[in-house]
Amino acid sequence: LGVLHHLKQCDVEPTVKEIYRVLKKDGKFFINEPIEESKIFEFFQNLIPIKQCQLGEARPSMLDRNKWKQYQAKLDERSFKIKELTRYFEKFKDLRLIPHGIFNRLERIFPRYRRLFNRIDEKLIRRKIFNKFCRTMVICGKK
Repeated sequence: LGVLHHLKQCDVEPTVKEIYRVLKKDGKFFINEPIEESKIFEFFQNLIPIKQCQLGEARPSMLDRNKWKQYQAKLDERSFKIKELTRYFEKFKDLRLIPHGIFNRLERIFPRYRRLFNRIDEKLIRRKIFNKFCRTMVICGKK
């Protein structure tokens, strides 16, 4: 499940409360949400245009200001901060936030090296300092 980033900010907390309500005692949940902890990383990421993105069209470079503004206006999603996710899910037991995806972002440019990027990610993610460069966070816990 990974839909919280599509909700308005005011709807996230009630949705998490509903997840808690419908889970059975000791019921587990797993959610995968995008995070954006590094302004520098976000800046460089948005400098580079991509041909295909989640909206089904190209993501322009932020240097092309008119196209960038149009692209931003169409987005129906946002990224979370780690502290924000921790706060939303603080009521759950055994809460774990598992970082995922640093170099595997490069798969779009170099698809042949997917396995290599995944191996590098596995090594880097073990060190907390690299967590802020991850693309997504898997949130898991239980009621």
